Amino acid sequence: MESYLPLLTGLLLGICVALFGVIYHLRKKTFAAPHDKEDETLLLGLKDIAQEVLEARTESLAKTNEKNIGDILKPLEKDIADFKKQLADNRDATAEKHGDLGRQIKELKELNLQISDEARGLTLALKGENKTQGNWGEMVLERVLEMSGLEEGREYKREVTETDESGKRKRPDVVVLLPENRQVVIDSKVSIKAYEGYCAAEDEEERTQALKAHIASIKSHVSNLSSKRYQHLEALNTLDFVLMFMPIEAAFTEALRADREIFNDAIAKNIVIVTPTTLLATLRTIDTMWNSERQAKHAQEIARLGGALHDKFVNFVADLESIGNRIRQADDDYEKAMNKLSTGKGSLIARVQKLDSLGAKTSKKLPEHLTENEPAKRDPQSPPAIAQEKEKEIDS
Repeated sequence: MESYLPLLTGLLLGICVALFGVIYHLRKKTFAAPHDKEDETLLLGLKDIAQEVLEARTESLAKTNEKNIGDILKPLEKDIADFKKQLADNRDATAEKHGDLGRQIKELKELNLQISDEARGLTLALKGENKTQGNWGEMVLERVLEMSGLEEGREYKREVTETDESGKRKRPDVVVLLPENRQVVIDSKVSIKAYEGYCAAEDEEERTQALKAHIASIKSHVSNLSSKRYQHLEALNTLDFVLMFMPIEAAFTEALRADREIFNDAIAKNIVIVTPTTLLATLRTIDTMWNSERQAKHAQEIARLGGALHDKFVNFVADLESIGNRIRQADDDYEKAMNKLSTGKGSLIARVQKLDSLGAKTSKKLPEHLTENEPAKRDPQSPPAIAQEKEKEIDS
């Protein structure tokens, strides 16, 4: 409000000057000419005064406005400075993140190149030697066994060497142990060369030929495994079939989609084709069987221990009864001995009392309840008495 006071003052002064001018002109028309010079001088003086007041007020208004604008802009300047600092910090942080991202992208690129080289090398190795393919298949089989929960040496054994009925040595990849002394044999077979050709084929005819070769390779593995007759090993009590493990699930899926009889043909030769998924489900089922078997054995052990505990308790009760009988017998013997000691004229106590009456020098006296001419009473705090009282309480 104070910033508008100079403006209002100047405005009022201007209005006053204007009114004075109007009055002057009206007076000039109304009155005679001799006053013209005097009035004109007065008018000029008023104009000068008004001009000075207006300039002073304008200067004051300018200073006031400058101060007010400075007060208004000061917080804004601080906000702008903070904003500039925040922008600089964000720019530095963004640059640092971009640098980290660049390094990560570079490392990821190098890792991808490394993986690509390793995959290329693995592909070449698998496409080359059959032994390399077999080792890779056994490695995948081992991973599935680890995930199943079975423990090597307890629920399964690897590379067990046995002889068949003709004396030939056989060595399946894995022998899985089952409850009730049964086993199931797992053998890994890798068919990758034809399947890789099927995946890399560029036209339909090439894909068809590669798929036929892939199916033929699987059937060849089935026939080869069936001829080994692992289910007839003398030292093993195996099931009537052998599990043929194919580590590449998609390879078997594509073959089964093209030839749905491939699975049934293998069953007819006592071979069950399994992949990582189906084998894992089978092994998990076997693990559940073992858990149930162990729980059943635990239940039998608990029953055996319970029976032994019962027999121990019965023997303990019998020992307590024997101790009670001995305590009662000791109580009877105690009463008989006390009666001999204190009952009748010929008792030991009567003879001792006679010596006392004859003038024998004594310094101690017998207890009064023993010197009375009554049958000896049992001390209620004696061990036999306490035992008999407890026995009466139990009987009641």
